Amino acid sequence: MCRSVTSCLQGETTAALLPPLEANVVNTEKMQSELVATRRSIETLPPELESIRESVASVERSIGEIREVVEPLSSASSKIGRLSDRLPGSSD
Repeated sequence: MCRSVTSCLQGETTAALLPPLEANVVNTEKMQSELVATRRSIETLPPELESIRESVASVERSIGEIREVVEPLSSASSKIGRLSDRLPGSSD
């Protein structure tokens, strides 16, 4: 039995608060384990990012080599295009 109205109300309040508090503890523990897993996955990113960086650098080198071959041909292909437009029988 309660000693006073206040003590009864405090007991009811405490009893009402316990389940949500326990649920928060469980949620916090779950979030902590998810954070640990996320941190572990992030720690593996630097080597993967370095690999991606190397791949992009390789692609950039290849594009530069292609540009070196194609750019000189651009002028010649334009001239041939204009010449073919002047030939008899070319469609307008």
